[in-house]
Amino acid sequence: MDDVLAEIVELFPGQYIHIGGDECPKARWNACEKCKKRMKDEGLKDAHELQSYFIRRIEKLLAVRNRKLIGWDEILEGGLAPTATVMSWRGTEGGIAAAKAGNNAIMTPGSHCYFDHYQSDPAIEPLAIGGFTSLEKVYSYEPIPDGLTPDQAKRILGAQGNVWTEYMSKSEQVEYMAFPRACALAEVVWSNKERRNWTDFTRRIQQHFNRLDASGVKFSKSFYDVTASFSNNKVTLKANDPALEIRYTTDGKPPSLNSPKYLSPIPITKTTTLKAAVFSRVRPLGKSMAVQYLLHKATGLKYNMTVKPEQYTGGDEYALTNGITGIIKLWKNWVGLQGKDLDPLIDFGQPTAFTKISFNFVNAKGSWIWPPKNVEVLGSEDGTNFKSLATKSFNADDYQAEAVETVNLDTPGAKYRFLKVVVRHHGVIPKGEAGENNPAWLFVDEITVE
Repeated sequence: MDDVLAEIVELFPGQYIHIGGDECPKARWNACEKCKKRMKDEGLKDAHELQSYFIRRIEKLLAVRNRKLIGWDEILEGGLAPTATVMSWRGTEGGIAAAKAGNNAIMTPGSHCYFDHYQSDPAIEPLAIGGFTSLEKVYSYEPIPDGLTPDQAKRILGAQGNVWTEYMSKSEQVEYMAFPRACALAEVVWSNKERRNWTDFTRRIQQHFNRLDASGVKFSKSFYDVTASFSNNKVTLKANDPALEIRYTTDGKPPSLNSPKYLSPIPITKTTTLKAAVFSRVRPLGKSMAVQYLLHKATGLKYNMTVKPEQYTGGDEYALTNGITGIIKLWKNWVGLQGKDLDPLIDFGQPTAFTKISFNFVNAKGSWIWPPKNVEVLGSEDGTNFKSLATKSFNADDYQAEAVETVNLDTPGAKYRFLKVVVRHHGVIPKGEAGENNPAWLFVDEITVE
């Protein structure tokens, strides 16, 4: 061990040594005779304390060589080493726990700081691991979590953007994924919260693009993406900088300088594919957006759910009726809950006839996303008393490949003011599968009512 550490210290002369410590399942440790003997000899009650014992040993060995230990937030399990710095990647909880324990922390949650996630429409982006982290999402991050005292807040050293390269074969793609999101994170960690202003940043970042160009950096131009929202059968288009010009089409053709200029919300009177892009006076600045809007009996209607999603909201407050179906790698279009049922209650406002209910779900077990256990469609006259109209059960073993699956339920002769669609989650992930013993995720998109 001493020889190995001596080589590490020589190879990496910096003050900190990152030892990892993440994604280390304890099942083999619990079955290992040598591990069990070590736990017994050291008076350790479980494998978590065994990991803590090992990390504390490494901490002491590094300390005598004037080095400090950093590890991912899993090093909290079993007890934190006294001088260790924690990198909080599974949300903010690890950083909070470290700061409250008197340890330093670096915030790098997957929700805001993973630059290997998509930053634009996956259909027109290089292949990535998944997820969706826009430039605006990065800029919205606040590294100092709520609930810390001033002294505890000082323990938050900053934040880190992660660029894992499993899906990046060229250095140009690494640059593309890192910039300009790295610019946004830099401003987040190098300025006070009170001074940050997204609108002002959108103006300044465009000047910074010229510097990146001059430096030969192959940065993403997703800043120029057009975003769309759908309400009351009208589509509202938006650019990051309100001064930018948007042009659009509804006939399936790509937008051009001759296409209509966006001035006000666009009425949708039938199922339509809308395309839009940001233009300068002479050319498009970014990629063209293309969204198909489904017009059906629930399109644009509000609904209530027992549990509202926090992380995977579908991009809109009422994403299950916004007329947009999901793409498997673009998680922002999916409504997702872990270990909870999705049960939207839709109010048509008056008795309405409907004969078919459809939606899609995601099967991606490697990402802990499983098919639903079953689904039930119910109708009600008063929103309190319901009649079951259709049901369907699912065998998870029938779904192996990562895919989007469609569910259709017929409701002949149904006519109700209220419609409830209860999609029940799979339950606990079985042993031997990715995420075993954890509650499965359930991802659902548009509830189409015909």
